[in-house]
Amino acid sequence: MKLIFFVLALGFSLPSLYAGSGSDIDSQMKTVIGEDLKKGDIVELKGRIKVKGSEPFTFTVIETSDGSECELSGEVGEELRRQFELKMITLTGVVLSAGDEIRSPVIEVFSFEATDGT
Repeated sequence: MKLIFFVLALGFSLPSLYAGSGSDIDSQMKTVIGEDLKKGDIVELKGRIKVKGSEPFTFTVIETSDGSECELSGEVGEELRRQFELKMITLTGVVLSAGDEIRSPVIEVFSFEATDGT
């Protein structure tokens, strides 16, 4: 996989992110390429929201510009599915599963921003 991820540096506390600790997240991010992705990493992704699979086994993914995909999990992931299918967004989330040769990484989304109106 050739996804480019922005991962928070070690020592960052996930509960403090959810609590809005006021820490400067951007200053703690670094770039990691595909295979370096680990469970628990905080990532920022830019791409298009898509729905994959057949009912009743559908799931939501973000597809990046290079065609790589990450499955989206959680309530915010479901909201993206309902309101932003086929639209470009930037999202931030935590890696629940790093993925392998068969499955895409799974990201629990905790924030997002629409990047265009299409």
